[in-house]
Amino acid sequence: TLLSFVKIPTLVNERNSKMDRKILPLIPVRDVVIFPHSLVHISLKREQSVAALEEALGMDKEVFLTMQKNKDIDNPKPTDLYLIGTVAKIEQTQRLPDGIINIVVKGLAKAKIKTFVQESPFFRVDTEEIEENKVSLEDSLPQIKSLVEQFRKLISLGKPVSLEILPNLSDLSQPNQIIDIMISNLEIKSSEKQALLEENDLKKRLKAVASYVSGEFSILNTARKIQDQTAEEIGKNAKEAFLREQLKTIEKELGVKEEKEEFVEIEQKIKAAKMSTEVETKALKELERLKRIPAFSPEVSYIR
Repeated sequence: TLLSFVKIPTLVNERNSKMDRKILPLIPVRDVVIFPHSLVHISLKREQSVAALEEALGMDKEVFLTMQKNKDIDNPKPTDLYLIGTVAKIEQTQRLPDGIINIVVKGLAKAKIKTFVQESPFFRVDTEEIEENKVSLEDSLPQIKSLVEQFRKLISLGKPVSLEILPNLSDLSQPNQIIDIMISNLEIKSSEKQALLEENDLKKRLKAVASYVSGEFSILNTARKIQDQTAEEIGKNAKEAFLREQLKTIEKELGVKEEKEEFVEIEQKIKAAKMSTEVETKALKELERLKRIPAFSPEVSYIR
């Protein structure tokens, strides 16, 4: 069975050239799926994981990474792990004083656990590399080009990605590599990423990734429009505030404020004079005309 245990020598990293199999230390990861062709930062602290890391570092730095089905389990058993994961190379390690070890791994190949050969003090598994189904590049090229173009639009809308991935998006002869890189950088659930890792049909993967990219593009595009509208509104308000301040300065220089106060006083006097309705109406009309006439006009003194 897949979960059977066999006894093997300690120093093993054996490769069966016919079946492309390796026996590797396994590190279970929580809520993250590692894909081939991707660089991923992982923090390790569990004794089991650290022991597997030390084993890998003492050999050729290769390790098998697979996600736990339940991220809250601290001591997973074989049945708590997905059988399909990724063979990866440990590129960097950083040991912190609190016992946490930060590592950077590079995904090499998708693989499946054939047998758990050791469970304690860490998992060691017999893995078999999974070959991607071959399809005609000519048939898939239009979809790949469209997908890459859409993904680049995501980046132009502000999607944060590592600049290191950009050259790999240009190699259209490697569609699965492009898809793996995109999935690694998309905002989708870990369970959905795991399903895409396990899917071996290129056309189905292309269709699924295109749907995710389209959805994320719609969200980012809407967010950009809202951001632009907000910036425009802020700019408009700032401009109006600036013009109001300028107007206050001009009015102060021209004595407009005092003039406005005088108009209010004249209006109060007209209303307090208890004129007839006809005379008061005419007086208020003349006051309105006075407000519109430039202060330097000879007509001002006549109306006053």
